[in-house]
Amino acid sequence: MLVRTYEGLRAYDFESMEMWERFALGHARLILGSPDALKVVQYSAYSLPLTPERLKELVSMKKRVESERVEPQHVKRNVKLGHGGLNDLEWLVHLTEMRYPTATKAGSTTDMVERIRGLGRAHLINAVEVEILIEAHRHLLEVRNRIYLLGLAEDRVPENPDKLGRLAASCGFGTANDFLAKHEQTTSVVRAMFLEGLERLKA
Repeated sequence: MLVRTYEGLRAYDFESMEMWERFALGHARLILGSPDALKVVQYSAYSLPLTPERLKELVSMKKRVESERVEPQHVKRNVKLGHGGLNDLEWLVHLTEMRYPTATKAGSTTDMVERIRGLGRAHLINAVEVEILIEAHRHLLEVRNRIYLLGLAEDRVPENPDKLGRLAASCGFGTANDFLAKHEQTTSVVRAMFLEGLERLKA
């Protein structure tokens, strides 16, 4: 998508903008310029209702990206794109915002914790689910950052016992098994909530 004017963006929005582009625009942030620019972008991102058919289109795109970028043996170890990883959590939040943009005040903040709390304030998830997602986001983000700082394989919990032990210690766990228990519990819950969320959004 390449447009030079607000009018051009509005025309593209009306005539041929695809759902994946709208999804991507939901991540847009104003760095410099007129606040009017962000308003136009946010309108394009959230104006089209997220019907079951459009939801299916977006989820298919997500699956395609993951299958291309994550090897099958790493699907439970990739902290970003794997099952129950950051991507599942972020998509759950963003898709819910697209489905209920007014109730969630979609686009009003870039802070993921605040966006999760926004789902709770809109009564789209309950108070327990809010805290579960916030804690999961904190854990997954810390693990991803520690993997990077330790120079381990990108976005992947290591299988090598020594490397796994280093990661566990860096995250404040006494043993690798303690870390794995916490991590696997977190990813399992996030994956279940993501799949349940998709079912709710089809309604």
